[in-house]
Amino acid sequence: MDTFEPVDDQTPPSRWTGKRIVGIAVTVLILLRIAVDLVPIRVHISPETTVIDGPLRDDGTPDYEDYLNAHWSEGVTPENNAAVDLIRAFGPGVIDEDTRESYFEQLGILMPPLEGDYFVDFHEFMTLAATDWRGNSDESERFMRMRDDAQSCPWSPDEFPEIDKWLQANEQPLEVILTATNKPRYFSPLISPDDQGLLNALLPVEQQTRAAARLIITKAMSELQQGNTDRALELTLACHRLARLVSSHPTLIGSLVAYADNAIASVGDEQIILSGQLTAAQANEYRQQFSRLSEFRPMQDVIDEGERFLSLDTACSLHSGLLSGEDVGQQLAMRIGFTPNPAMLRFNQMYDEINTVMQLPDPVERIRGLEEVEQRLRTNANPDKVRMLLGMLVSTRHAIGEAVGGILVSMMAPSVTQAVIAEERTKIRQQLIDLGYALAAHRAEAGSFPQSLEELVPQQMDALPLDPFSGKPFRYRLTDNGFLLYSVGPNTFDDNGYGNGNADDTPFGDRPTDDE
Repeated sequence: MDTFEPVDDQTPPSRWTGKRIVGIAVTVLILLRIAVDLVPIRVHISPETTVIDGPLRDDGTPDYEDYLNAHWSEGVTPENNAAVDLIRAFGPGVIDEDTRESYFEQLGILMPPLEGDYFVDFHEFMTLAATDWRGNSDESERFMRMRDDAQSCPWSPDEFPEIDKWLQANEQPLEVILTATNKPRYFSPLISPDDQGLLNALLPVEQQTRAAARLIITKAMSELQQGNTDRALELTLACHRLARLVSSHPTLIGSLVAYADNAIASVGDEQIILSGQLTAAQANEYRQQFSRLSEFRPMQDVIDEGERFLSLDTACSLHSGLLSGEDVGQQLAMRIGFTPNPAMLRFNQMYDEINTVMQLPDPVERIRGLEEVEQRLRTNANPDKVRMLLGMLVSTRHAIGEAVGGILVSMMAPSVTQAVIAEERTKIRQQLIDLGYALAAHRAEAGSFPQSLEELVPQQMDALPLDPFSGKPFRYRLTDNGFLLYSVGPNTFDDNGYGNGNADDTPFGDRPTDDE
């Protein structure tokens, strides 16, 4: 049987022609696929993806940092901005060196000298005093306990001489901080190093306000011990004003810092009320001033704008390679391989759902609804990773964007439930503080705290406020040192005033200790 052996000038059989055609077609398709994938990805500017349409960065993505700063700083001047005084109290060294120039440019002032009569942290002060407390565990524990006691109960210089010296060292910074609390506005520019986006934006001044709050209340407790009740009241109210100012920050972290500042201030209220030094006139005057304080920024607004924009900005920054460090290859891979549009759509769907739940008027229903949303996100955060990776190898960029978007959403979903609980606790604490001063006014007039809250009506209050977690008046009982007021908390169970561990009551007054 003859075999066919093609030579150079012979035409191959038709079946080989067909294979070549198929091969050429496949090659063309692969090249087309590569060509399509090499087409630069554009972030789709729309209400469904980016939400805002400007300002834009050079790469065409929204500059969310610039947007938030522009809106936050509307109507703010160096003269009415509390952040300017706080910087003068803490010094420019708290601002990251890489962002200082831009920070002070946006703040609208010249940078103060790096060296000056600035706030000194207690730990730093003890180190400068040549005290070897860090190397001595007993001494370290004593200092920590002393610091905590000095900001939670009246104290004297004889009792805590180191604290008294620390206050003296911070006398000038404290006065500047108190000046800041009287300013009507607060704006401390959001700036990320190397323009890496909101995820890397620093909050240096906000973090320092906790130290400021502790300093103020430590001073208030010293004044209270000396019988200077009016001064203690002024300082405590100033700490509350500081918390409200910080609350204007557009991010979730900013709000949580404000809540922490407020909690520190409320300790001052507790001790002043329990001291027995208040007159009815002082208590009533404080209640009026306290009621006129500005409101905290609603958590719903913070989540719907600040946290939403942080998530969208992260998707854009990931695509732009801003989160890939200095590795040029990684940056190029992200620009070519990752389209952020599906992720942004997913983020907005998530925040829209969260926003709907956060509009529920009942806090118990709101918290339960948010827990369900977060549980669903956690469940979706655990895909079959092997199958997902294999799928990505043969997927389009849009499909990859969808997959990565799902991962991003699950990873970056804010802990909204805990944030809302923190907000509710702060609201409740305001009611308990007001109730506490009403109790103090009754004590000043009647000689003792009442047996029940009902005795405050109608002389001290028109009606008793209700615990949002029970729908009933707050729990109240007399104690050896005064009284205990508390909310039953999100679990709606009466934990007898305990708020630690598995208990979640919000107590005020003579709070129970772990030893009780």
